[in-house]
Amino acid sequence: MQWCNDQLRDPASASMALEGLRNLLRHDDIRVRFFEDDGLNRLGSLLKNGGTDTALLYKALFCLWLMSYNEDIAAQFYTTNVIQYIVNVIKTVAKEKILRIGAAVLSNILNKGDEKQNNQQMIECKIFRLLENMNQRKWADPDLLEDLGVLTETITDDIREMSSWDVYKSEISSGMLEKSPVHTSERFWKENVQMFEKNKYEVLGMLITILKDSQNTQNLEIACHDIGMFVRFHPMGRQIVNQLEGKYAIMGLMEHPDPNVQKEALLCTQKLLVVSWEHLGATK
Repeated sequence: MQWCNDQLRDPASASMALEGLRNLLRHDDIRVRFFEDDGLNRLGSLLKNGGTDTALLYKALFCLWLMSYNEDIAAQFYTTNVIQYIVNVIKTVAKEKILRIGAAVLSNILNKGDEKQNNQQMIECKIFRLLENMNQRKWADPDLLEDLGVLTETITDDIREMSSWDVYKSEISSGMLEKSPVHTSERFWKENVQMFEKNKYEVLGMLITILKDSQNTQNLEIACHDIGMFVRFHPMGRQIVNQLEGKYAIMGLMEHPDPNVQKEALLCTQKLLVVSWEHLGATK
């Protein structure tokens, strides 16, 4: 196992090491030792950096599948970025054997983790949209069909049980914002604006981080819009955004090359600069 670990650190020898590792991981005591030596992250790194090397990706996923048969290890997947990497691989690699083994790993870890945190991380990774697309295709493999059915049913039920705030927070946490009705619904903002106060304005901080770090124009547009809505509906919105150093990040986007980002940054800045947002009249 030590030899495998050493070889996994070198991309040139990783594929050969995975051959040995997937034989070792058939034994549960080896799974535990590998996990304790940061094995999930090591395999996740191979998924992240594997590119289009389908043989390497398949072997890494196969090893994760074997790891997932240990209940304690399966419950720890959400503590790493492995779920995100698995979903990304399934999205980008069209090979059916990759889809089959990836879905098998996710099915095995479903409903595991504290308060089903594995499921929550899958939702944050936009797995529901991925499952919708996969279910539109015709598959011959019965194992893949079974895993897709279990994943779709469970994730659908989880999303149905989530509050509108949970769904919103999940989207912001994912860093991939979409133009959905929740962003423009006045009812949502009236009912949930106080929820932003949780964990020292954690979600608002995420929105400001998106403004500072994201290169995606849709992310920037929606984040500006949502911060403006927060300012509009929270009685201390202006002061809180200023305290979190969001004001200058927003103002800087008024010169962004994308006109939609410019527009939302301008509207948000207006709301930040007036004592009461109602002074803007019909501006939204």
